[in-house]
This record gives sequence, C-alpha cells and structure tokens, in this order.
Amino acid sequence: MINRASERPARVPLSFAQRRLWFMAQFEGAGAAYNVPLILRLTGALDRPALHAAIGDVVARHESLRTVFPAPDGEPFQRVLPRGAAIISMTWNEVGPGELEQRVQQACDYRFDLAEEIPVRAEAFCAGPGEHVLVLLIHHIACDGWSMGPLCEDLASAYAARRGGAPPAWDELAIQYADYTLWQYDRLGDEHDPGSVMARQSDFWRKALQDLPDELALPYDRPRPAQASYRGDLAGFAVAAPLHAELLALGRGAGVTTFMVLQAGLALLLTRLGAGTDIPLGVPVSGHADAALADLVGFFVNTLVLRTDTAGDPGFLELLARVRKTDLSAFQHMDLPFERLVEAVGPARSLARHPLFQVMFSFQSNVGALSEMAGLRVEEMRRNRRTAKFDLTFVVREQRGDAGAPAGLEGALEFATDLFDASTAGAIAQRFVRVLTAVAADPRRPLSRVPVIDDAERDQLLRGFSGAQTAVPAGILPERFEARAAAGGEPLTGPLLAGWRRDARVFVLDGHLGLVPAGVAGELYVSGAGLALGYLDRPGPTGERFVACPFGGRGDRMYRTGDRAKWRGDGRLEFLGRAGDQVRVSGPLAGPAEAAQRKPAGETQRLLCGMFADVLGVQRVGVDDDFFRLGGHSLLAFRVISGIRAEFGVTLSLDAFLREPTAAALAAAIAPGGGGAGRGLEMLVTLRKDGQRPPLFCVHPVTGLARCYGALADHLTDRPVYGLQAAGIGRPGARGAGPARLADEYIGPIRRVQPTGPYHLLGWSLGGNIAHAIACALQDQGEEVALLALMDSHPFLGGEPPGEISPSLMAELIGHETGTAADLDLAFIELLAQTATRLQRAVRAAPIARFTGRALFFSATLDRADESAMAQSWTPYIAGAIENHAIKIGHFEMAQTAPLTEIALTLADVLDRDRAG
Repeated sequence: MINRASERPARVPLSFAQRRLWFMAQFEGAGAAYNVPLILRLTGALDRPALHAAIGDVVARHESLRTVFPAPDGEPFQRVLPRGAAIISMTWNEVGPGELEQRVQQACDYRFDLAEEIPVRAEAFCAGPGEHVLVLLIHHIACDGWSMGPLCEDLASAYAARRGGAPPAWDELAIQYADYTLWQYDRLGDEHDPGSVMARQSDFWRKALQDLPDELALPYDRPRPAQASYRGDLAGFAVAAPLHAELLALGRGAGVTTFMVLQAGLALLLTRLGAGTDIPLGVPVSGHADAALADLVGFFVNTLVLRTDTAGDPGFLELLARVRKTDLSAFQHMDLPFERLVEAVGPARSLARHPLFQVMFSFQSNVGALSEMAGLRVEEMRRNRRTAKFDLTFVVREQRGDAGAPAGLEGALEFATDLFDASTAGAIAQRFVRVLTAVAADPRRPLSRVPVIDDAERDQLLRGFSGAQTAVPAGILPERFEARAAAGGEPLTGPLLAGWRRDARVFVLDGHLGLVPAGVAGELYVSGAGLALGYLDRPGPTGERFVACPFGGRGDRMYRTGDRAKWRGDGRLEFLGRAGDQVRVSGPLAGPAEAAQRKPAGETQRLLCGMFADVLGVQRVGVDDDFFRLGGHSLLAFRVISGIRAEFGVTLSLDAFLREPTAAALAAAIAPGGGGAGRGLEMLVTLRKDGQRPPLFCVHPVTGLARCYGALADHLTDRPVYGLQAAGIGRPGARGAGPARLADEYIGPIRRVQPTGPYHLLGWSLGGNIAHAIACALQDQGEEVALLALMDSHPFLGGEPPGEISPSLMAELIGHETGTAADLDLAFIELLAQTATRLQRAVRAAPIARFTGRALFFSATLDRADESAMAQSWTPYIAGAIENHAIKIGHFEMAQTAPLTEIALTLADVLDRDRAG
C-alpha cells in the first residue's frame, strides 16, 4: 500500500516515467508530440464561469497538474506550486463555420515550457448557440490515458458543484503524485544491490530480451530516414460485435485474455508480412495497480516489451499458449521503468528508430466515456494528431453494450509517414481484421495457412503481376537474374532460359511457398514452359532449386532463384539482394573490460574523461571508451552536455553526442572549427573495412566530405569501401594542389591502401570529374582501372571561372547530403566553402584527359526530358562504352539511402558480371 510520504526532500526527483519524457522534450524540442488533449463537445446551456472554476478545482486537487520541472544544473526536479499560485487562464473563442477543426488543432499544438509553466491549459470554442468545444490540454508528463477517467469524473462533479454556487465537496486525496514518486524509488531500491527489485527485474529483462532483433523487416514504402520526423497519420479498422464475441470465446477456451488473443493475432500478421518469427511488441501498462492510485491523475504508465515466438509454423492455439506463458512472466516483472529496461538490455542506439521495438500495441478495455455534465450533453471528440512515435501503433478499444455484452472493437493504426503510404497502412489494418476472422473460425490451422490476402489480391498476384502481361519491363528480369545466377556459380543460359523471355511466370513466395502480398519481401521463383527439368547429373541441387509449382498444372515446376524481391504497387518487381545476404545483427554490447584504455592526450580529453567518469560513477575512462557501453544512457548524456557547456562554453548537439560518444570524438567536436564531432576531417575515411575483393574508392562531391556514401558501403559487402575527401579540408590556409597535379593529390592516399591495381573509382557530381581525372592519371602510370562510375557528373569545358561558394550555399549542400548541417559551426562551414571554391576552380582549369576504358553512369532523371544526355556528354573523354542507368530522383538527392541502395545493387551486379566473365 502506498502511503503519503512522512517527509519530502527539498527537491523531489522526477518519477522514472517523467524522466524519460523530460529527456525526450529536451532532445526533440518543445513539441506537441507528447500533449494529451481532452476534447469535449458540450451541447446545452453552458455556465462559463462554473466551467472555468471547475477546471481550477481539478488543478488544485491534483498536484501533478500544478507542477513545474526546473533543471538549474541539468538535473530536473518536481516543484509543486501552491494552490493559489497555479492560476489557469481560460480562453473563449467564437468560431465560424469551417473554422472549428483548424482552431482545435492549433490549440492541441501548443508547446509547453515545462520549466516555467504548469502542464495544463484550457481553451473553449463557441460554434453556435448551445454548442461549445472544450480543449483541456495536458502534457503527458502529468497525465496518461488511464488517468483520464478520474480527471473526467472530477471535472463533472466540480462543474455540478460550481453551477450550484459551491466548491466541490471532495475528500482529500490519500496521496499525491510526489508521494508515489518517492515510494517508487524506495520500492525499486538500488540497482547495485543484487537483492533489490530493480536488480532482479533488470536481470529478468536482460535474459528475456537477449538477442532481440535490432529491427523488424516491415513492408515499408520508403527507406528509413537517418532521423525520424515523427510525422504520422491514422488508418481506422473495426471488428464487428459477432467476431468480437467469437474472439472472447476463443480466449476463454484457451485460458487467455482478449489482449493475448489480439497480441497473438498481431504477431501472426507481422510474421506473415515478412517481419520474421521473433516479434517484439511494445505494450503500455497502466501502473495503477495500487488502490491508492485509483483516483489520482498522473503519469503512471510503463512500457513492456512482449516477445512472441512464431517459429515452427504453430497453430493459433499453440501460439496462444506461448503468448500466455511469456506475458504472465513479463507481468510479474512490470515494475522496472522502461528506460532502465533499455539500459539493462543495451540495444544498438539510433536516431532513426526505437531501440527495442518498432510496433506498439495498446488495448483499452472498460474505458468509460463522459456523456453528461450537469445539464450538458457531452461527446468526446478524437482527432488525428498527425504524429507517430513508432513505425506502427495498433490501438484497440473494446466496446461493451448492455450487461457487458460484446459490442465490437474500435481500432486505429497510427503509422509513420516517413515509412508508409496511407494505402499500405490501410491494407495492414484490414489484414489484421482478416487474420482475426480466420483464427476465430479455425484456431488450429498453422500460421502459414492463415489468409492475409483476399481473393482479389491472390488473383492479381497470380495473373496481374506474374503472368505474361506482367509489368516487369521486357528484358530487365532475365538479364538481372542471369547476372545474379552467374555470380552464384550457376550460369543459366540456353534451354533453361529459352522460354522465360516469352512466357515467364514470376512468383514472390514465403518460406512455405505461399504468396506474399505486394510490398512484402519474399523469395523469387520463376516458372514457364521453357523451364528445364533440373541440372544434368546433379540430383542434390536439382531437388533444392527445382520444386513443384503450387500455382500450375500437374507436374509443373518452378525454379528457386535465391533472390529476395517484392512486388511494388505499380506492378514492378524490386530486387532486394540475395536470400543468403540477410544477416541478423544483434547481441549484447561489449562490456567495459573489452574497451581499450588509451590515455587522454591534452587537457580537453582529460577533462572529458573526468566528466564521463563522474557521471557514470566509475574510476577511470579511456578516450576511446563508448559512453553507452560503459553504462551511460541518454539522460546521463544530457548531464555531460551541460558540463561541456559550463566548462568550455560550447553547446554540443545531443545527436552529435549520440553518434560518436567518446571523449576523443567529443574533444575534436568542441575544438575550434570541429563542430561535427570530429567526423570526416581526414582525406581517406573508411566506410567499410571488410571484404576480400579490391576496394571501391568514392570521391567526395562539392562539399569535400565523403560520409554521404555510407549507404553504398552497407550494400557492397564483398569489398572494402573508402571515401576520399578534399585535401586540407577544414584547415585554414590550406591551398591544395593546382589543376595540373589535382589527381596526384588523391592517388597518394589511394596507393597507401592499395599499392597496385586493378582500381575501382566512383564519384558524384564534382567528385565524378575528379574520379575521371584520377582514372586517367592511374592509366598514365601503367595501372589498370577496372571500374569508373560517375554519378550525375558533367564535364567542365572551361568558360568563365565559377564564383565563390558561400557558407549559406555550403550549409544547404551539406543538408542535401546528410539531412542537416546543424552540428557544424559557422567557422567550419566557411572553411568547407573555401575548399569547395578552390576545387571547383581547379577542376575547371585542368585539361580533360581521355579515359581508355568503359564507364558506368548514373543519371538523375527527375524533371529531365533526355535521360542519357549527361552520360553522352562524356563520349569525347571516355573511349569505351558508357553504360547509363537512370535514377528517378533529383541531382541533389542522389546521396539519399534509396538511390544509393539502387546504385549499390547495380554496382554489385556489374562487378559480379565482370568477375564471372
């Protein structure tokens, strides 16, 4: 039982849940993503003064609603304002027809200053006689979804009392939120005490989530951006009352809750959509278990990670048994605050995605709605917040009728618009209902036989996509497939391919030879009249590759290509690499004992190592030790940043800290001109160090920086990849070589890595001109250049010398490459601009030599009428053939993940083809 604290400290700490939210507010800025709006349509004769007074009564009753969160030394605390000091203003607005939705949205988008103002505000809109809409906006740090029940009850009773001319006659609350906070710290205990609740539950979750997949392979429409924007949208779905009743009966028969039935159904769906068989779901739990919290408004909700194992193609009843066992064990360890759970598991951190799960599932049962208030009819209005904290969030609200009879499930799928189109999200939502319908009808059928596509989709996949009228461009599939097959040691020519060019049927299938929906990755199979019966005198490979076709006539066979692919919505086939290339990267991070203990060099590194040690509570930190591998977390990182600001007078961005969290990197970042955390100042940077084949050298674009090629390195897994950056970059007064010796400036670093050929070179924009010059110079020195790849470059033909590149233009160019230039200071950007101006003039002044080999060219063709014109402009300077590949994107977007992935796959095919030939 939670009791009122006998004595409060001068500074009451934030609860664990509040600390997590406070940190997010610091990291992401004061935005509206964590606002919790209560929007009520009030119909009838509204007593405005009574409503204003009632809201004030509610704020006075609950300390959480009159708490501010100052952090004078980087460590926030709860400061509860006296009842009389927490004045809530009430704004009344008259709105005309068509204005209401926009004005409500504006009210919900208010940005709270948590350090200075209480986390609640009220605004009301009059939409006509007897029609008002109240927006009671509360920051999530003071309230959660489960607290809306007592808040609405208090508001209704206070309004009734004030309308009658009296204050509400409430009993004093047994405890306040600050009491709960202090109790929570006391109950959890010291994490360093092995017998504490904190330590025991940390150990449980560390084992329960061991080897968790870093990221689920969901059917995304777009690659994940480097940093999530949190923009989102909603797709609705519904389960009718009869199916609701069937699901309840299924749960009772299996000894599980409705929540578990829905969780298992969702895990099944995600597995069938290509997410694998290890499905982690984020699940909010109320945290209101103690009776003393029942009437309290506050932020009690915690998040658990519930892991569902769908491996082995179980029936749904068996899957329910697995879910029940996992969930019951997890619910016995639900006290551990989520941020401590994250620390215990130690997942790989990224600004692009959530560290432990990408799909959230929230089930709300027995949610009472406020329907009247002393002479007013009340209707709660829900709005589309246009935000998404996760890739997908499934919210299901259970509806009950008279005597608790099942009345249906109301669902909403919140999806990240960075990743999904509305049509894709809508299809996913409807597939969830289809899965629930199927398992309710036959809960014993294996997961692989639960339908996720309807008859119309099946017909399209078999006839619209796969038949002779397929939208795969003529000639594209066979050549691409032949190149892939040749690389695998299986040259598919002659009779084997004879019929495919005329009569190919193409299928994208899952591991059970079932059709996967459009947008979902699977393995590529090909059948057709010209398909051979197998390999001559090779029964083993024949049995593995030539299998019975479940979509043809008796005796029909199909060939398993080993390619991963997916159908796009426009009917085109997108290749995703070889099936064997999918390597799961997971596992525990290295511990402190595994880190090198290189000593600090200089005062800055020494002070930073000391800050790390103080914050982390360790004796010694090396300059190369990773802050997070030593036990740090994001809130502690914020304290280091505060220390850096106080000690050095430098405000370091948190995303820069997260990207390179070592004392050495941070020392470089806070040095004059180093605002990018020391990244990319050397002329040769390693983008990928592993691989047995000759390396690829990628020459910088006009910015002089080469980190933009990172996505290439992610997909060229058979060779090292290096970035070549501009000489003297970021050093004041660096002059670099003149036009005549420009190529030699780059050949030196290349030869230090690879003394002799064959060389492989690539360059984007200005980097293409430099790569061409390097290739010509290497040939003059007697070396072989096996690959020259140019990304949307054009030859400079003299003319007027270009003007200077301004710092503002340079910042814009860096933004195109990296998404932001915010972590580079102005002085460093000015040095980059000077270097770019010098290089551009040197390239224009140098004569263009003639390369005697052939070249690959990648044209950015968005808004260009002639897709090959730029490639052909190199004809006088390249003796061999120029193989042009059109990329439907603008020039400045060439370094984004999607086009670089397409370029990398093409490079891999060409290099494999050359090697096989």
